[in-house]
Amino acid sequence: MSRFLLALSGWCLALAGCSVTALAEREESIASNHCVVNSDCPGQPCVDSLCSAATGSLSTVLFEVLPRASVGQIAGAHLFKVVEDLPLAISSADFRYALRLNDLSTVTGQVTASLPSGCDVLFKGADGASLLPQASDGSIPARVRFSPVERMWGLAAQNTDAPLPTGLSGVTPASYPFQVQLPGGAFDVYVTPFDVEPSSVMSAHCVLPPYLIRSLELGGTTSLKLAVPTPTHLDLSVRWPEGAQSLDGWSIDLLEPITGQVISTRVELKLPTSEAGSLVYAAPVDYIPVLNDDPSVTGSELVRLSPPANVVAPSLY
Repeated sequence: MSRFLLALSGWCLALAGCSVTALAEREESIASNHCVVNSDCPGQPCVDSLCSAATGSLSTVLFEVLPRASVGQIAGAHLFKVVEDLPLAISSADFRYALRLNDLSTVTGQVTASLPSGCDVLFKGADGASLLPQASDGSIPARVRFSPVERMWGLAAQNTDAPLPTGLSGVTPASYPFQVQLPGGAFDVYVTPFDVEPSSVMSAHCVLPPYLIRSLELGGTTSLKLAVPTPTHLDLSVRWPEGAQSLDGWSIDLLEPITGQVISTRVELKLPTSEAGSLVYAAPVDYIPVLNDDPSVTGSELVRLSPPANVVAPSLY
């Protein structure tokens, strides 16, 4: 385990979150911390005319550690550690706390998928030219991104992408493995299957949507078999006033409401029908719900209506 000693000196009064004994209520509308002698501060000393705490704690502290280049393989990484109830004391000039970081994690694995019946799919290679079939073990070529959950707290946390899988065009490999090294901790894992080469017989349900796993705890040596779940089908329709600007070429997809990641196939609006003075666009999408047992996420997905690249207009949610 890694150990860091943090030296904090001359502080508790300057730190937000120091625990102090509350003063008795007074008649003044605005409470003030003022004292003359120690007896004005129940159980606490009077220092510089202020009631001060000699001990206390911070309920939750997030440390971000940036190793120097000389430390080797974790150089440049952003390491995070959450500490609950960090003890504080000013009985001495310096306060030292041993911060133990999680071990580095070596993550290996592959992305697997059960393609729907009738889908003879070829995936577009990362080079944009090769066509890659599903591997013998059922794995598929996919982009896998690991995002530390601390990024949701507004921190500039670094995403880590596994190296893209490669293969020979038209040759069925045994597997599409990936490997990545991460600091131990909780990560969101975002899986994006490679684009599918369209064919005249392929239907929309042959395209696999992106897949998000929230807050996966990683540590030590971890082997992941990321099985893309069977997508949920949703028949959307968009009504638009007939005679107004057309929505031809606009697109519909679904977003996970917390991270904002796309979790569905993307459908382009075209060939509307006319119903009672409105243009009705059919938009069938396949999506993969996240956290099936969390009502704040599942059932709260965002539907996004996006303009084409050549149209200056906002996306609607």
